[in-house]
Amino acid sequence: GVADVVVTSWYGLLAPAGTPPEVAEQLARDAREILNQPAVRESLNQQGLSESTMTPAAFGAYIRNETNTWAGVIKARRIVAQ
Repeated sequence: GVADVVVTSWYGLLAPAGTPPEVAEQLARDAREILNQPAVRESLNQQGLSESTMTPAAFGAYIRNETNTWAGVIKARRIVAQ
């Protein structure tokens, strides 16, 4: 294992670079509405998944943090692509 690193799997909805902020916010609201539907939540739970929503800004920060975390692990362990 790697100390201080927690591994989780996640899925996210992303839009192309340059998408207007108001469009990204509307997509986030629509996704949140869908994920809050009882049938969707139940289906996810049956698959061992849980829903979690973030604002586009928070999700961007999360992705940057994940990228930095894994870049550090790769560098520290001298992992190279094969």
